[in-house]
Amino acid sequence: MSKLKKNTELTKFIKYCNEKIPTIRTKKELERLLDECVAFPYQFSYNLIPYWAVLVVALLFVFPYFKNSLILISLFAVSFAPMVGARRIIKKYTIKKGKKGTSIIGRLIINLGAIPLVIVSAFISVIIYLIGIWMLNKWGDRFWSFPFLYASQQDFINGSALLLVIIIDIILLRKRLKAVNVLSDNIKEKAMRILYNTRKMSETELDNCCSKFKDFKRYSTANNITTGTELDFHTPDGKIRVKVVTYQGIEEVCTTEGVFRHEFYRQGVIFPAQRFRSMIVSADFPSDGKVPIKFHRETFVPSSITFKKKFTVQGASEFKMAKFLIPDIVEQIEKAEEQLKGLTIEFNANGNMLICQEDTKLLDVGDSEYSLSNPQKFKEELLTQSTTKLGYIFGFAIKLMNNTKIK
Repeated sequence: MSKLKKNTELTKFIKYCNEKIPTIRTKKELERLLDECVAFPYQFSYNLIPYWAVLVVALLFVFPYFKNSLILISLFAVSFAPMVGARRIIKKYTIKKGKKGTSIIGRLIINLGAIPLVIVSAFISVIIYLIGIWMLNKWGDRFWSFPFLYASQQDFINGSALLLVIIIDIILLRKRLKAVNVLSDNIKEKAMRILYNTRKMSETELDNCCSKFKDFKRYSTANNITTGTELDFHTPDGKIRVKVVTYQGIEEVCTTEGVFRHEFYRQGVIFPAQRFRSMIVSADFPSDGKVPIKFHRETFVPSSITFKKKFTVQGASEFKMAKFLIPDIVEQIEKAEEQLKGLTIEFNANGNMLICQEDTKLLDVGDSEYSLSNPQKFKEELLTQSTTKLGYIFGFAIKLMNNTKIK
Protein backbone atom coordinates (compact mmCIF):
# COMPACT_ATOMS: atom_id res chain seq x y z
CA MET A 1 0.00 0.00 0.00
CA SER A 2 1.00 3.62 -0.38
CA LYS A 3 2.73 5.76 2.22
CA LEU A 4 -0.12 8.26 2.12
CA LYS A 5 -1.92 8.99 5.36
CA LYS A 6 -5.56 8.13 5.86
CA ASN A 7 -6.62 11.79 5.85
CA THR A 8 -4.70 12.65 2.68
CA GLU A 9 -6.38 15.42 0.69
CA LEU A 10 -7.81 14.60 -2.71
CA THR A 11 -5.45 16.91 -4.61
CA LYS A 12 -2.41 15.27 -2.98
CA PHE A 13 -3.72 11.81 -3.79
CA ILE A 14 -4.33 12.79 -7.43
CA LYS A 15 -0.80 14.24 -7.63
CA TYR A 16 0.60 11.05 -6.09
CA CYS A 17 -1.25 8.87 -8.62
CA ASN A 18 -0.22 10.99 -11.62
CA GLU A 19 3.42 10.76 -10.52
CA LYS A 20 3.16 6.98 -10.04
CA ILE A 21 1.43 6.17 -13.36
CA PRO A 22 4.56 6.64 -15.55
CA THR A 23 6.50 4.18 -13.34
CA ILE A 24 3.96 1.35 -13.73
CA ARG A 25 5.30 -1.46 -15.92
CA THR A 26 3.32 -4.59 -15.00
CA LYS A 27 -0.28 -5.63 -14.41
CA LYS A 28 0.45 -6.24 -10.71
CA GLU A 29 1.68 -2.67 -10.28
CA LEU A 30 -1.47 -1.42 -12.04
CA GLU A 31 -3.70 -3.53 -9.77
CA ARG A 32 -1.81 -2.17 -6.73
CA LEU A 33 -2.57 1.40 -7.79
CA LEU A 34 -6.23 0.52 -8.42
CA ASP A 35 -6.41 -1.07 -4.97
CA GLU A 36 -5.17 2.21 -3.49
CA CYS A 37 -7.91 4.03 -5.38
CA VAL A 38 -10.51 1.58 -4.09
CA ALA A 39 -9.22 2.18 -0.53
CA PHE A 40 -9.69 5.91 -1.08
CA PRO A 41 -13.43 6.18 -1.96
CA TYR A 42 -14.36 7.90 1.32
CA GLN A 43 -11.75 10.56 0.63
CA PHE A 44 -13.05 11.17 -2.89
CA SER A 45 -16.40 12.14 -1.41
CA TYR A 46 -15.05 13.70 1.79
CA ASN A 47 -12.88 16.22 -0.02
CA LEU A 48 -15.87 17.44 -2.02
CA ILE A 49 -18.18 17.87 0.99
CA PRO A 50 -16.98 21.43 1.84
CA TYR A 51 -17.77 22.61 -1.68
CA TRP A 52 -21.25 21.05 -1.62
CA ALA A 53 -21.84 22.51 1.85
CA VAL A 54 -20.87 26.04 0.77
CA LEU A 55 -23.11 25.70 -2.27
CA VAL A 56 -26.13 24.59 -0.21
CA VAL A 57 -25.64 27.27 2.47
CA ALA A 58 -25.16 30.03 -0.10
CA LEU A 59 -28.31 28.97 -1.94
CA LEU A 60 -30.27 29.01 1.33
CA PHE A 61 -29.02 32.50 2.20
CA VAL A 62 -29.55 33.90 -1.27
CA PHE A 63 -33.13 32.65 -1.50
CA PRO A 64 -34.67 35.45 0.68
CA TYR A 65 -33.18 38.03 -1.66
CA PHE A 66 -34.35 36.21 -4.75
CA LYS A 67 -37.91 35.44 -3.74
CA ASN A 68 -38.66 39.19 -3.87
CA SER A 69 -36.21 39.81 -6.67
CA LEU A 70 -37.15 37.83 -9.77
CA ILE A 71 -35.76 40.61 -11.94
CA LEU A 72 -32.32 40.10 -10.42
CA ILE A 73 -32.43 36.42 -11.39
CA SER A 74 -33.41 37.33 -14.94
CA LEU A 75 -30.68 39.96 -15.06
CA PHE A 76 -28.05 37.43 -14.01
CA ALA A 77 -29.27 34.99 -16.66
CA VAL A 78 -29.13 37.67 -19.38
CA SER A 79 -25.70 38.93 -18.29
CA PHE A 80 -24.22 35.44 -18.61
CA ALA A 81 -25.53 35.00 -22.15
CA PRO A 82 -22.29 36.34 -23.76
CA MET A 83 -20.15 33.84 -21.80
CA VAL A 84 -22.44 30.94 -22.67
CA GLY A 85 -22.33 31.99 -26.33
CA ALA A 86 -18.53 32.27 -26.20
CA ARG A 87 -18.29 28.76 -24.77
CA ARG A 88 -20.44 27.35 -27.55
CA ILE A 89 -18.41 29.15 -30.20
CA ILE A 90 -15.11 27.92 -28.76
CA LYS A 91 -16.42 24.35 -28.54
CA LYS A 92 -17.70 24.49 -32.13
CA TYR A 93 -14.52 25.85 -33.66
CA THR A 94 -11.98 23.97 -31.55
CA ILE A 95 -9.55 22.07 -33.78
CA LYS A 96 -10.53 18.40 -33.84
CA LYS A 97 -9.02 15.66 -36.01
CA GLY A 98 -7.19 18.26 -38.09
CA LYS A 99 -10.40 20.00 -39.19
CA LYS A 100 -10.39 23.79 -38.90
CA GLY A 101 -13.22 26.28 -38.86
CA THR A 102 -13.66 28.10 -42.14
CA SER A 103 -15.70 31.06 -40.93
CA ILE A 104 -14.22 34.37 -39.76
CA ILE A 105 -14.91 33.50 -36.12
CA GLY A 106 -13.35 30.06 -36.58
CA ARG A 107 -10.19 31.51 -38.12
CA LEU A 108 -9.92 34.12 -35.33
CA ILE A 109 -10.16 31.44 -32.63
CA ILE A 110 -7.58 29.27 -34.40
CA ASN A 111 -5.16 32.18 -34.93
CA LEU A 112 -5.62 34.13 -31.68
CA GLY A 113 -6.77 31.38 -29.31
CA ALA A 114 -9.84 31.20 -27.08
CA ILE A 115 -8.59 33.40 -24.20
CA PRO A 116 -9.31 36.78 -25.87
CA LEU A 117 -12.88 35.68 -26.63
CA VAL A 118 -13.38 34.56 -23.02
CA ILE A 119 -12.06 37.90 -21.68
CA VAL A 120 -14.23 39.94 -24.05
CA SER A 121 -17.37 37.88 -23.25
CA ALA A 122 -16.73 38.19 -19.48
CA PHE A 123 -16.28 41.95 -19.84
CA ILE A 124 -19.56 42.22 -21.79
CA SER A 125 -21.34 40.13 -19.12
CA VAL A 126 -20.14 42.45 -16.34
CA ILE A 127 -21.19 45.53 -18.32
CA ILE A 128 -24.66 44.09 -18.97
CA TYR A 129 -25.09 43.27 -15.27
CA LEU A 130 -23.94 46.71 -14.08
CA ILE A 131 -26.18 48.49 -16.61
CA GLY A 132 -29.10 46.35 -15.46
CA ILE A 133 -28.53 47.24 -11.80
CA TRP A 134 -28.23 50.94 -12.69
CA MET A 135 -31.50 50.81 -14.63
CA LEU A 136 -33.32 49.01 -11.82
CA ASN A 137 -32.06 51.47 -9.20
CA LYS A 138 -32.97 54.46 -11.38
CA TRP A 139 -36.37 53.37 -12.70
CA GLY A 140 -37.28 50.38 -10.54
CA ASP A 141 -39.76 52.29 -8.36
CA ARG A 142 -41.57 53.62 -11.42
CA PHE A 143 -41.90 50.48 -13.53
CA TRP A 144 -41.39 47.53 -11.16
CA SER A 145 -42.99 48.55 -7.89
CA PHE A 146 -44.89 45.30 -7.40
CA PRO A 147 -43.95 43.60 -4.09
CA PHE A 148 -42.92 40.27 -5.65
CA LEU A 149 -40.59 42.03 -8.13
CA TYR A 150 -39.12 44.85 -6.12
CA ALA A 151 -35.81 44.59 -4.26
CA SER A 152 -33.85 47.21 -2.35
CA GLN A 153 -30.34 48.33 -3.24
CA GLN A 154 -28.99 46.36 -0.27
CA ASP A 155 -30.77 43.26 -1.59
CA PHE A 156 -28.97 43.70 -4.90
CA ILE A 157 -25.59 43.99 -3.15
CA ASN A 158 -26.16 41.01 -0.84
CA GLY A 159 -27.69 38.88 -3.58
CA SER A 160 -24.88 39.69 -6.01
CA ALA A 161 -22.23 38.84 -3.40
CA LEU A 162 -23.84 35.49 -2.63
CA LEU A 163 -24.21 34.72 -6.34
CA LEU A 164 -20.51 35.42 -6.78
CA VAL A 165 -19.73 32.99 -3.94
CA ILE A 166 -21.93 30.34 -5.58
CA ILE A 167 -20.26 30.80 -8.98
CA ILE A 168 -16.73 30.56 -7.51
CA ASP A 169 -17.74 27.49 -5.49
CA ILE A 170 -19.19 25.77 -8.58
CA ILE A 171 -16.00 26.54 -10.55
CA LEU A 172 -13.81 25.01 -7.81
CA LEU A 173 -16.11 22.00 -7.49
CA ARG A 174 -16.02 21.39 -11.26
CA LYS A 175 -12.22 21.71 -11.16
CA ARG A 176 -11.97 18.98 -8.53
CA LEU A 177 -14.38 16.71 -10.41
CA LYS A 178 -12.45 17.30 -13.64
CA ALA A 179 -9.19 16.38 -11.89
CA VAL A 180 -10.73 13.05 -10.87
CA ASN A 181 -11.87 12.39 -14.46
CA VAL A 182 -8.46 13.31 -15.89
CA LEU A 183 -6.77 10.91 -13.47
CA SER A 184 -9.27 8.22 -14.52
CA ASP A 185 -8.34 8.76 -18.19
CA ASN A 186 -4.61 8.63 -17.39
CA ILE A 187 -5.04 5.30 -15.61
CA LYS A 188 -7.18 3.94 -18.48
CA GLU A 189 -4.55 4.95 -21.04
CA LYS A 190 -1.81 3.24 -19.03
CA ALA A 191 -3.99 0.16 -18.56
CA MET A 192 -4.55 -0.12 -22.33
CA ARG A 193 -0.79 -0.24 -22.93
CA ILE A 194 -0.13 -2.76 -20.13
CA LEU A 195 -3.14 -5.06 -20.42
CA TYR A 196 -3.27 -5.12 -24.23
CA ASN A 197 0.40 -4.52 -25.09
CA THR A 198 -0.64 -2.02 -27.79
CA ARG A 199 1.54 -1.12 -30.77
CA LYS A 200 0.92 1.34 -33.61
CA MET A 201 0.83 -0.30 -37.04
CA SER A 202 3.03 0.89 -39.88
CA GLU A 203 1.68 2.23 -43.18
CA THR A 204 2.73 -0.99 -44.92
CA GLU A 205 0.70 -3.07 -42.47
CA LEU A 206 -2.29 -0.76 -42.94
CA ASP A 207 -2.04 -1.12 -46.73
CA ASN A 208 -2.01 -4.90 -46.36
CA CYS A 209 -5.18 -4.74 -44.26
CA CYS A 210 -6.85 -2.57 -46.87
CA SER A 211 -6.01 -4.93 -49.71
CA LYS A 212 -7.23 -8.15 -48.06
CA PHE A 213 -10.75 -7.20 -46.93
CA LYS A 214 -13.72 -6.27 -49.10
CA ASP A 215 -15.18 -4.05 -46.39
CA PHE A 216 -12.18 -1.74 -46.80
CA LYS A 217 -13.01 -1.45 -50.53
CA ARG A 218 -16.60 -0.34 -50.09
CA TYR A 219 -16.43 2.54 -52.53
CA SER A 220 -13.95 3.59 -55.16
CA THR A 221 -13.73 7.22 -53.99
CA ALA A 222 -11.14 8.32 -51.42
CA ASN A 223 -10.91 5.05 -49.49
CA ASN A 224 -8.13 4.73 -46.94
CA ILE A 225 -7.33 3.34 -43.50
CA THR A 226 -6.40 6.23 -41.21
CA THR A 227 -5.03 4.46 -38.11
CA GLY A 228 -4.21 0.98 -36.90
CA THR A 229 -3.23 -0.52 -33.54
CA GLU A 230 -2.08 -4.06 -32.76
CA LEU A 231 -2.92 -5.46 -29.34
CA ASP A 232 -3.33 -8.62 -27.28
CA PHE A 233 -6.64 -10.48 -27.18
CA HIS A 234 -7.09 -13.01 -24.35
CA THR A 235 -9.26 -16.01 -25.19
CA PRO A 236 -10.03 -19.13 -23.11
CA ASP A 237 -7.45 -20.94 -25.27
CA GLY A 238 -4.70 -18.38 -24.78
CA LYS A 239 -3.47 -14.99 -26.01
CA ILE A 240 -3.52 -13.90 -29.65
CA ARG A 241 -2.66 -10.65 -31.43
CA VAL A 242 -5.44 -8.68 -33.13
CA LYS A 243 -5.54 -5.43 -35.09
CA VAL A 244 -7.91 -2.50 -34.57
CA VAL A 245 -8.16 -0.38 -37.71
CA THR A 246 -10.07 2.80 -38.53
CA TYR A 247 -11.40 3.20 -42.05
CA GLN A 248 -12.47 6.39 -43.81
CA GLY A 249 -14.23 6.73 -47.15
CA ILE A 250 -16.69 8.69 -49.26
CA GLU A 251 -19.96 7.17 -50.42
CA GLU A 252 -21.56 8.36 -53.65
CA VAL A 253 -25.34 8.04 -53.90
CA CYS A 254 -26.97 8.58 -57.29
CA THR A 255 -30.50 9.98 -57.27
CA THR A 256 -32.77 11.73 -59.77
CA GLU A 257 -31.58 15.02 -58.29
CA GLY A 258 -27.93 14.26 -58.84
CA VAL A 259 -24.94 12.56 -57.18
CA PHE A 260 -24.57 13.08 -53.45
CA ARG A 261 -21.48 12.31 -51.40
CA HIS A 262 -21.07 11.79 -47.69
CA GLU A 263 -18.00 10.96 -45.65
CA PHE A 264 -18.14 7.96 -43.32
CA TYR A 265 -15.87 6.32 -40.76
CA ARG A 266 -15.76 2.69 -39.64
CA GLN A 267 -13.62 0.82 -37.16
CA GLY A 268 -13.04 -2.90 -36.95
CA VAL A 269 -11.05 -5.64 -35.24
CA ILE A 270 -9.10 -8.17 -37.32
CA PHE A 271 -8.59 -11.63 -35.81
CA PRO A 272 -6.05 -14.28 -36.98
CA ALA A 273 -6.89 -16.99 -39.52
CA GLN A 274 -10.06 -18.96 -38.84
CA ARG A 275 -11.78 -21.96 -40.42
CA PHE A 276 -13.98 -20.11 -42.93
CA ARG A 277 -12.92 -18.24 -46.09
CA SER A 278 -14.28 -15.56 -48.45
CA MET A 279 -17.55 -14.61 -46.74
CA ILE A 280 -19.31 -11.35 -45.77
CA VAL A 281 -22.25 -10.90 -43.40
CA SER A 282 -23.24 -7.24 -43.20
CA ALA A 283 -26.04 -5.03 -41.89
CA ASP A 284 -24.53 -2.12 -43.83
CA PHE A 285 -23.70 -3.73 -47.15
CA PRO A 286 -22.39 -1.25 -49.76
CA SER A 287 -24.54 -0.77 -52.84
CA ASP A 288 -24.56 1.19 -56.06
CA GLY A 289 -27.74 2.95 -54.94
CA LYS A 290 -30.11 0.12 -55.90
CA VAL A 291 -28.63 -3.33 -55.28
CA PRO A 292 -25.70 -4.60 -53.14
CA ILE A 293 -22.27 -4.59 -54.75
CA LYS A 294 -21.30 -8.08 -55.90
CA PHE A 295 -18.20 -9.03 -53.89
CA HIS A 296 -18.79 -12.80 -54.12
CA ARG A 297 -20.71 -14.93 -56.60
CA GLU A 298 -22.92 -16.76 -54.08
CA THR A 299 -25.56 -15.45 -51.66
CA PHE A 300 -27.30 -17.06 -48.72
CA VAL A 301 -30.49 -16.26 -46.78
CA PRO A 302 -31.06 -17.93 -43.38
CA SER A 303 -34.59 -18.74 -42.23
CA SER A 304 -34.71 -15.94 -39.63
CA ILE A 305 -37.07 -13.14 -40.77
CA THR A 306 -35.27 -10.56 -38.61
CA PHE A 307 -31.94 -11.56 -40.12
CA LYS A 308 -33.33 -11.32 -43.65
CA LYS A 309 -34.49 -7.74 -43.07
CA LYS A 310 -31.20 -6.51 -41.62
CA PHE A 311 -28.35 -8.49 -43.19
CA THR A 312 -26.94 -9.29 -46.61
CA VAL A 313 -24.77 -12.41 -46.98
CA GLN A 314 -22.30 -13.13 -49.78
CA GLY A 315 -19.58 -15.75 -50.11
CA ALA A 316 -17.63 -18.03 -52.38
CA SER A 317 -19.54 -21.12 -51.25
CA GLU A 318 -23.21 -21.37 -50.30
CA PHE A 319 -22.43 -24.58 -48.41
CA LYS A 320 -19.81 -22.81 -46.25
CA MET A 321 -22.19 -19.91 -45.54
CA ALA A 322 -24.90 -22.33 -44.43
CA LYS A 323 -22.39 -24.13 -42.24
CA PHE A 324 -21.34 -20.86 -40.58
CA LEU A 325 -24.80 -19.34 -40.16
CA ILE A 326 -26.33 -21.97 -37.94
CA PRO A 327 -29.36 -20.78 -35.87
CA ASP A 328 -27.28 -20.11 -32.74
CA ILE A 329 -24.82 -17.93 -34.69
CA VAL A 330 -27.66 -16.09 -36.45
CA GLU A 331 -29.17 -15.28 -33.04
CA GLN A 332 -25.81 -14.04 -31.72
CA ILE A 333 -25.33 -11.78 -34.76
CA GLU A 334 -28.83 -10.33 -34.42
CA LYS A 335 -28.13 -9.45 -30.76
CA ALA A 336 -24.73 -7.97 -31.61
CA GLU A 337 -26.23 -5.72 -34.29
CA GLU A 338 -28.26 -3.98 -31.59
CA GLN A 339 -25.01 -2.87 -29.93
CA LEU A 340 -22.78 -2.50 -33.01
CA LYS A 341 -24.33 -0.20 -35.59
CA GLY A 342 -23.51 -1.12 -39.20
CA LEU A 343 -22.13 -4.50 -38.12
CA THR A 344 -20.08 -6.44 -40.68
CA ILE A 345 -18.47 -9.85 -40.17
CA GLU A 346 -16.05 -10.80 -42.94
CA PHE A 347 -13.69 -13.70 -43.56
CA ASN A 348 -11.09 -12.90 -46.22
CA ALA A 349 -9.38 -15.34 -48.57
CA ASN A 350 -6.80 -16.21 -45.90
CA GLY A 351 -9.45 -16.85 -43.25
CA ASN A 352 -8.76 -13.72 -41.16
CA MET A 353 -11.95 -12.53 -39.48
CA LEU A 354 -13.00 -8.85 -39.42
CA ILE A 355 -15.68 -7.52 -37.09
CA CYS A 356 -16.40 -3.97 -38.22
CA GLN A 357 -18.91 -1.28 -37.17
CA GLU A 358 -19.41 2.50 -37.22
CA ASP A 359 -18.11 3.53 -33.78
CA THR A 360 -14.52 4.81 -34.17
CA LYS A 361 -13.81 5.14 -30.43
CA LEU A 362 -13.05 1.54 -29.52
CA LEU A 363 -9.61 2.48 -28.15
CA ASP A 364 -10.58 5.86 -26.70
CA VAL A 365 -9.99 6.09 -22.95
CA GLY A 366 -13.37 7.81 -22.61
CA ASP A 367 -15.25 4.77 -23.96
CA SER A 368 -16.21 3.44 -20.55
CA GLU A 369 -19.05 3.65 -18.08
CA TYR A 370 -17.22 4.31 -14.80
CA SER A 371 -14.52 6.63 -13.41
CA LEU A 372 -12.76 6.97 -10.06
CA SER A 373 -15.96 8.46 -8.68
CA ASN A 374 -16.87 4.77 -8.29
CA PRO A 375 -13.42 3.17 -7.72
CA GLN A 376 -14.56 -0.44 -7.29
CA LYS A 377 -16.62 -0.49 -10.49
CA PHE A 378 -13.85 1.43 -12.24
CA LYS A 379 -11.32 -1.25 -11.31
CA GLU A 380 -13.57 -4.13 -12.37
CA GLU A 381 -14.36 -2.52 -15.72
CA LEU A 382 -10.73 -1.64 -16.40
CA LEU A 383 -9.41 -5.14 -15.74
CA THR A 384 -12.20 -6.96 -17.61
CA GLN A 385 -13.29 -4.37 -20.24
CA SER A 386 -16.75 -5.88 -19.73
CA THR A 387 -18.75 -2.70 -20.31
CA THR A 388 -16.74 -1.08 -23.10
CA LYS A 389 -17.60 -1.58 -26.77
CA LEU A 390 -14.18 -3.13 -27.44
CA GLY A 391 -14.83 -5.61 -24.61
CA TYR A 392 -18.23 -6.35 -26.13
CA ILE A 393 -16.64 -7.09 -29.53
CA PHE A 394 -14.08 -9.38 -27.87
CA GLY A 395 -16.88 -11.23 -26.07
CA PHE A 396 -18.84 -11.51 -29.33
CA ALA A 397 -15.74 -12.85 -31.14
CA ILE A 398 -15.27 -15.53 -28.46
CA LYS A 399 -18.90 -16.61 -28.91
CA LEU A 400 -18.36 -16.91 -32.67
CA MET A 401 -15.20 -18.93 -32.14
CA ASN A 402 -16.78 -21.20 -29.54
CA ASN A 403 -20.07 -21.78 -31.36
CA THR A 404 -18.40 -22.59 -34.66
CA LYS A 405 -15.49 -24.41 -33.03
CA ILE A 406 -12.96 -22.11 -34.68
CA LYS A 407 -9.61 -22.72 -33.07
